[in-house]
Amino acid sequence: MHAAAASDLLERELEARYGCRGVAVGRSIIKAIAGDKTLVIAVTKFELIGHESAIFCYAWALPTDNGREKIMSTLEVTPISSAEDAVWARLNFEE
Repeated sequence: MHAAAASDLLERELEARYGCRGVAVGRSIIKAIAGDKTLVIAVTKFELIGHESAIFCYAWALPTDNGREKIMSTLEVTPISSAEDAVWARLNFEE
């Protein structure tokens, strides 16, 4: 998926999930281990406009077994302070 289209999709998902607008302010490519797989993930950092407890969040899409994408996100609140922290937390403590 093209970066701009991916960012738009993530923005819409964040608005639905957190009830506020998100503006992309950065992007990181990180490697993460999930089970026996090594993933390369494009993580977008968003500034949240009007969120009650966080200024930033991180969001990304992961492919699923059925060929669709699952949108994941994590607020930047202690102890999350980087894209790596956000992905690690979500992969290890999935809701």
